Amino acid sequence: MKGNFKRVSFYLILNIVVSALTTWLVVSLMLRFDVLPAFGTAEILIPADSPGFDSLAAGVVTSDIVEISNVIGAGDIDIEYVEIQHIGEIELALEGWELVDEQGNTFTFPGLTLHSGGAVRVYSKVGPLSAIELYWGLDGSVWNSGERVVLLDAENEPQASFEVP
Repeated sequence: MKGNFKRVSFYLILNIVVSALTTWLVVSLMLRFDVLPAFGTAEILIPADSPGFDSLAAGVVTSDIVEISNVIGAGDIDIEYVEIQHIGEIELALEGWELVDEQGNTFTFPGLTLHSGGAVRVYSKVGPLSAIELYWGLDGSVWNSGERVVLLDAENEPQASFEVP
């Protein structure tokens, strides 16, 4: 029995060491060769006559910092969320940024920093906050098909928008 424990322990430790070295090698190579997902700039259209968007300038806004990559489960509070992807090169502090819908419903981001390539999901329902999942705390859904979602920075400037499919 004691011999089996030593043998299993040896292979367990060997597995840990090999896994750690492999992870270190992959991360080192990614950093050395700057292997990051390739994203283009996003064009953001904000219609001049959208209700609830009086303070926003109409036209096209180009963002190479952040994009709303998707709205999932629109109309179903149990699964509804907005996914925001950081496409810029440096860390992005989202504290004070807002998600706004056409009816003026507003979600304000807490202190949260996204790293390049990072993403966060904003669920409409109640739930526990984490580094990648935020919860609005609503009783009903917010997003409807055909509606435009706008992401405003802390200075109330539009940075991204997305039309809910």
